[in-house]
Amino acid sequence: MNSDHSLFDEFLDPVLITDTNKNFIYANSAFLLLFQTTLRKLKKSTIDDFITFKTDNVFLNKGISLNAENTNTQIETTFKTIDNITGTVLVVTKQQDEDHVINFLRDMALEVNLHGKYHAEIGENEKL
Repeated sequence: MNSDHSLFDEFLDPVLITDTNKNFIYANSAFLLLFQTTLRKLKKSTIDDFITFKTDNVFLNKGISLNAENTNTQIETTFKTIDNITGTVLVVTKQQDEDHVINFLRDMALEVNLHGKYHAEIGENEKL
């Protein structure tokens, strides 16, 4: 895979590139901001050591591939980092080549908050 990932540098949404063992290859600044981390911290561990997702098999990495039973490459899940940063993200994974996986993430905080507010308002209206 080409080691020039500058295409993703300006993306507003987080981008993470890993190898098949979930070792860090690249993360753009949006990823670092969302997960409140640094490149130095990411390079010291695998992604599984750094982030815990509520949903198993979030990333299409070693041992996980698209097939008849696993066709969903978009998964919304909550996360928690080793620094206790929490949130909800939509993860879209694409196998780049035999050795690399690109993970596109979208911060779902706004949608989660609006959804909660909407249901609270419905609950209030039903009481009337």
